[in-house]
Amino acid sequence: MATIRLNKYNEDFIRFLKSIGAKFDPKSKEWHVSPDRIEEVKSKIREYKVEAEVKSYTAKPIEAIKLRVGSIRMNLSKDGRFALIRMNLIANVNDIIELLEGTRKTVKFRILPPRRSKLEAKSN
Repeated sequence: MATIRLNKYNEDFIRFLKSIGAKFDPKSKEWHVSPDRIEEVKSKIREYKVEAEVKSYTAKPIEAIKLRVGSIRMNLSKDGRFALIRMNLIANVNDIIELLEGTRKTVKFRILPPRRSKLEAKSN
């Protein structure tokens, strides 16, 4: 993963970033770009004379991965034909990083059991 932080707004450069599939993170105020496009991005930075900070990662920083133990939730679509299922999974961190980098296509995982609430634990 590579991140680009612009010091000044440049409409032409941002249009370029969007054209290559870069995604903007409003929290960090950085653009996330696929590592295979980084040389092209650096070339465009020089071409557009953009002031930017470019960082390349071989993987997503571990501290950015927040794991939560918990629950499986389901929401039905308005017409009731589809379900959005949210669940907590457990998998090997290195496998997930490789998946995010694009060097791995599949990851083995297990579904974590729902965490019992404090009230349920006290009543038993």
